[in-house]
Amino acid sequence: MHRAPSEIKRKPLAEISEGADARLEAARLAPSALNAQNRYFIAQGGSIQCYRKNSNPLFGFIYDKLHCIDMGIALCHMAAESDNFHFTKEANAPQRKGHVYMGTVKE
Repeated sequence: MHRAPSEIKRKPLAEISEGADARLEAARLAPSALNAQNRYFIAQGGSIQCYRKNSNPLFGFIYDKLHCIDMGIALCHMAAESDNFHFTKEANAPQRKGHVYMGTVKE
């Protein structure tokens, strides 16, 4: 049921994020469908922009749904590490090539 963080196979934090925020480690350790870890985070100024990778066109419909669920699980992990958690969609969020903007976490 419980494993030590060293026993969990996950991508390094530097591969799935930019910037520094303690909540990113919680998101990194969150499980994902097919262990794909298709999420990316940009932390700056107390906010974290959340992205998911564009899906393969062949399986896009199925993977898009799974990646949205994966992001929700990662957000739950970040919320558990936050004193005050707020998730919103910003109209002018920065775009990231090959990724879809999902929203921004603010504390």
